Amino acid sequence: MTVQTDVADPGSVHSGIEKIARQVTAPCDIVINDSGVGQASWYHETSEDELNSVIDTNLTGVWRVAKAATSALKNAGKPGSIVNIASITALRPAIMSSGYAASKAAVDHLTRVMAAEVSRFGIRVNALAPVTTRPR
Repeated sequence: MTVQTDVADPGSVHSGIEKIARQVTAPCDIVINDSGVGQASWYHETSEDELNSVIDTNLTGVWRVAKAATSALKNAGKPGSIVNIASITALRPAIMSSGYAASKAAVDHLTRVMAAEVSRFGIRVNALAPVTTRPR
């Protein structure tokens, strides 16, 4: 089941998690945290508002969704899995993407911390770092 939420809006995230629990009579046990906005500007030309928007969606949004899902799973005493989508730019720099790359690198590290903290509740947290490829 897919639930569209605005990860920059805590109320939207909370209502999305609740909607799932109501429809399937249990908290979702698998969450794919796949939100993100890009950036195409040199870091020295990026406005602070643009940077904050990228970080709020790509990093804080991942944290919001994972936190809400973790709370629901813990309250129900159920195990689960959270998969955060990072990016290859978390590991390899790409020009004109400083905010995006930094936010995805933070998602990678945040995922490691989350995994260490919630494994005791039977909740796994992993990250994927997709890469684009071009046919030869």
